[in-house]
Amino acid sequence: MRAKSNLVRIVVVLFFALPWTAWAAVPASGTLTATSAPVTYSAGPFAAANATPVPFVDQGPECFNPLQPCDDFALTVVLPAGYHAAHPNAAVKVTVTWTDSGAGVSDYDLYIYRGTVINTDGSQGADYQSAGGANPEVGTISPLADGVATYTVKVIPFTV
Repeated sequence: MRAKSNLVRIVVVLFFALPWTAWAAVPASGTLTATSAPVTYSAGPFAAANATPVPFVDQGPECFNPLQPCDDFALTVVLPAGYHAAHPNAAVKVTVTWTDSGAGVSDYDLYIYRGTVINTDGSQGADYQSAGGANPEVGTISPLADGVATYTVKVIPFTV
């Protein structure tokens, strides 16, 4: 991490180009430290959309692969003792980008949960999220704490 910045970064790069179903993150997990390089992974393509959460019904996405596809990436953040006190405004920036190979209407949403969260029924609101129509979707994990923290980064193919 550069001395001038209080931002710890993770870059999540997703590619959606082929019409077959495969949504496993490659790699499936990654570890980010105060001195590591950004973490990247790829996933997809998705053959089916998952238009959840349903407005006024759900608090978060409904993820039951393969019927309601979602991609899960296990993120571990490891920070040394005293890091938060020295960098109280530090954050982890999660960026999801995609290449639209169709009519330019693809939309993928980003949800970040503390801990390990696999299947969700819509009742679990995310701790952090970015679920608009933008490409990229950007979420920020803040504040950070000293020690080891685990997160599940979920990408939902809202419109494929």
